[in-house]
Amino acid sequence: MPEPVTLAGLDDAFADPPFASPLHITVLAPTEEQLPVGRDNTRYGPRVDDWRPYGQAVGPLVEQMEALARNLGFEPTVLPFHKTQAELRSTEIPTAPWILVVDPWALENPRMASQAREFDRARRPWTAVLSTLAGDDLQTKEQSDRLRGLLAANFPRFLSEGRAGEQEAVRGLAGADVFTRWFGELAEATKIRYLRYIHSQLSRSGTGARDVPESGADLPGRPVAGRDDGASSDGRRVEGRP
Repeated sequence: MPEPVTLAGLDDAFADPPFASPLHITVLAPTEEQLPVGRDNTRYGPRVDDWRPYGQAVGPLVEQMEALARNLGFEPTVLPFHKTQAELRSTEIPTAPWILVVDPWALENPRMASQAREFDRARRPWTAVLSTLAGDDLQTKEQSDRLRGLLAANFPRFLSEGRAGEQEAVRGLAGADVFTRWFGELAEATKIRYLRYIHSQLSRSGTGARDVPESGADLPGRPVAGRDDGASSDGRRVEGRP
């Protein structure tokens, strides 16, 4: 006969969930009112978080990133760029790893291009950049060389100093499936570097630090899949809006 199971040996269904690591996300993309002359507006809306670079079937990219981040054990918060600026300039310990997601069409806007260059100049260890170049967007495909030129001009440090995967993410990801893979890879990589950074800062100040990873690759291995199109998983939205 099987041994009886006591209640003490069962998981508590009402216990608090495990701690979720914070993750900040900022999107540089125009609204439909801010589009450059001649840009088709079908993948945009009245708000930045309406941006759908991979089409209507996939839906808003912000929702996809939030769902993916939560599935990976993060607590994502989408913040406007001015919040990023404050943390990049601050001497205080950062509050979370940070991912900047860029629509290359936004870089035709001088203000947004300036924000991108500021993020690149700072290139803090706990930051990463991803951009989109949707392969099923004919206008983007036709202008891909020019758009990649804008990305190269505004993110020279991320392109010259980043590892191969980081450079690929900056140059533009053609499909929702490959974007999902690289978002997950870079979220984990920035988390590791964020913890190392906090550890080094606290050790230097002599205040002590909790145990954090001291080994392991800065960036997980390159996904097996190439650039392709496909839908990422759905998910509910969480707190935080630009």
